Amino acid sequence: MTHTPDPRAEGLSTNDYCKLLPRRRHSYEGRGKILLLPSSGLVVVPFQEHTGGWDVTVVEGHGSYPVGGHHLSVGDAEIETAIELSLGDPIPLHFVNSAAEVEALEDGTYILTRSRGGLSKATVGSETRWVRSIIDKVSLRTDEIADQFPVVVPGAAPSPLNDPAPSPEYVHSREEAEALPDRETILTPGGIVFRKWVGYYREGESTWCRFMHNPITTDLLDEEIHFPAKVLGTTYAEVSEQKKASNV
Repeated sequence: MTHTPDPRAEGLSTNDYCKLLPRRRHSYEGRGKILLLPSSGLVVVPFQEHTGGWDVTVVEGHGSYPVGGHHLSVGDAEIETAIELSLGDPIPLHFVNSAAEVEALEDGTYILTRSRGGLSKATVGSETRWVRSIIDKVSLRTDEIADQFPVVVPGAAPSPLNDPAPSPEYVHSREEAEALPDRETILTPGGIVFRKWVGYYREGESTWCRFMHNPITTDLLDEEIHFPAKVLGTTYAEVSEQKKASNV
């Protein structure tokens, strides 16, 4: 299969073209994924990160870049906006296309925007705010992110119209939190996210981590975490060292 380059890219710099596309992932999440670069029609796999981008290998090419082990350097913007493929088919993502749709999302929902980065929904008084509480702190109204649509809700898929979304799961005590699987995260009523790590300090012992704070053990949960806490459903089996560091 050969993918046709997007005609909108003609005459534009790569960065200017990528500004037309929704941001689908953070750059560091690109490693090892099969990605279609819409501007060129190339299918590549990023394998080595460097300042400002990635070294990639071409797995489906044409013209000057046929398949055969060609290694190219691709910028972060292309990695972030590329379309992920699985056996030749795009992997579906949940796109939110309007202010009304983002207003309908639950509090705590994380969205990925083109130029505003990742934001989480919070209700402050009666107003919806889109916030980031670490590093570059922001708090925006919905109308202030209107130029970012469509935005992506990573890891989510729209529910069928005849199959309403399930109610969120909550834990009400440290015993219930301890029963959650390794690498699960919970959102406290105060808006703080904690992630569970089994074996962080000692084999078989659970600790709970929040950004830029020392991990705490389960016996201290009642002092540090207010219940009930919402389970965010982020369990996964393997985490790269880079992503692990970013969540501690």
